[in-house]
This record gives sequence, structure tokens and C-alpha cells, in this order.
Amino acid sequence: MADPFPSDLASQVDRTPASTRSVYYRLDVSTTDASIALPTGGYQVLNDGASTVVCCFDATATNPASGASVAASFVVSAGGVASFTVDAGGQTLHAITLTGTSTLRIGRFS
Repeated sequence: MADPFPSDLASQVDRTPASTRSVYYRLDVSTTDASIALPTGGYQVLNDGASTVVCCFDATATNPASGASVAASFVVSAGGVASFTVDAGGQTLHAITLTGTSTLRIGRFS
């Protein structure tokens, strides 16, 4: 499987300022899977809630058991920011909180 986070594009997102081509998305998240379709590009996501959020590409988000893993996924800590890329053709981002609710504020910068 190809690396879902090419380091060259992810590092570019961290250095890319917002522009007229930037797009803002919002995803309200709870302990039940939520999802949003995203087009190809480089993104940053802010978790503005008080709970950690687990994000997965093209599959229902789950919190793995101890010692287990979830493919094509990443975690955004409460108040944290993460950079990620969406492969050509677009992907659906799924997310759940570990407890409570949160809002993911997602910006596309490339």
C-alpha cells in the first residue's frame, strides 16, 4: 500500500499559507462515526474539542484495542493540529471521539 502521508506534500502543507484557493470544512464528531468527502489535496485539521479524535480514510473510524492497530488512520489530540494528504480521486475522512463530542476544523491548502 502506498504511503497515505507523503512526507514531501505533508511538509509543504505546514508551510503553505491560506489563499483564495483554500477551503474550510467542518465536521462535528461524537462517539458515533461521522464522515466527510474530501477532494485531493493537502490539509490541516484542528480538533477544537476536549477529547482525542481518531480519523480513518475510507473506513468507519474505530478506537483499536490495546496492542491492535487501525490501517490508514491518525489521531488528533484535544486542541491538537495534524497535517494530512488526500490521494488522487478524493477520499472520505471518518472520525470518532474517544469520549464526548468535538468539532474538526479542516483546511485544504493545496
